[in-house]
Amino acid sequence: MMALDGLLRYQLFSVYACLFLGLWLALRSKEDGNIVVNYAPLWLISAIGVFAVFSITRGVINLADCPEAAKEVNINVKEARVAMQKKGII
Repeated sequence: MMALDGLLRYQLFSVYACLFLGLWLALRSKEDGNIVVNYAPLWLISAIGVFAVFSITRGVINLADCPEAAKEVNINVKEARVAMQKKGII
């Protein structure tokens, strides 16, 4: 079996997409009309969407607070205000 470690993300995605498509077409060619097989691409897209929402939610929940960065931004804003006041912009 081919090693998938050295592949880029788009190449890995392409390999999995081709495998899924080939398997889906092979299973769909049978004439039993299985509803799970017929709607497998929709289930896959739905699963990817649920995974994306879960990943974003987990990232937001685990977002670390950076008080040092906030202080630095406040200092930069104050310096910018002073500089703009000297130039007569505000």
